[in-house]
Amino acid sequence: MNILDPNFTNCNDLEILLCMPPSEEASKVLNSLLNLGCKVYPTKSQEDALAKLKFHAFPVVILEETYSLKIMQHLACLPSVLRRNIFYLVIGSSLETGNTLQAFVISANFVVHNGDIASFGQIFQSAILTNNRRYRPLQTACEKWAKEQA
Repeated sequence: MNILDPNFTNCNDLEILLCMPPSEEASKVLNSLLNLGCKVYPTKSQEDALAKLKFHAFPVVILEETYSLKIMQHLACLPSVLRRNIFYLVIGSSLETGNTLQAFVISANFVVHNGDIASFGQIFQSAILTNNRRYRPLQTACEKWAKEQA
C-alpha cells in the first residue's frame, strides 16, 4: 500500500515496522495499530530492524527516539524518491506531539510525546491522513512529469 495513493483513506492492511524495545508503551502502540487494522512487524533488535528496512519497503516506520541512531541515519540518508514513500514517526519523552520543527530536525514526518501514547491510534491515523493530503499533489506531479519524459 502506498501512503500517497489518492485512494488512501484508512490504515487497514498498512504495513508498519515498529522499532521499540519491549515495554508497556510499545504494547500500547502495538495494540493501537492492530485496532486500526494495520499489519505490524515489531523488531527484535536494532540489527533486525536495519535488515528488515534494507530488504522490504515498509510504508511506515515507527521508532522510539533512543532505540537506534543507525536506523535514524539510515532513514535520513535515503534518496528522496524512496524516503517520500515512507511515513516515519518518532516517539519520545523529549518530543512534543505534532511539533513540525522537531520532526524536521530529525528527518521524521511526525513526532509523538510518550505522554500521548494513550491516544496514539487517533494521533497516528490523523497524522498519516494529513501526510497523504499534504504530499499527494507532489507525488501526482512527479508521476505526471515522469510519464511526460518517457
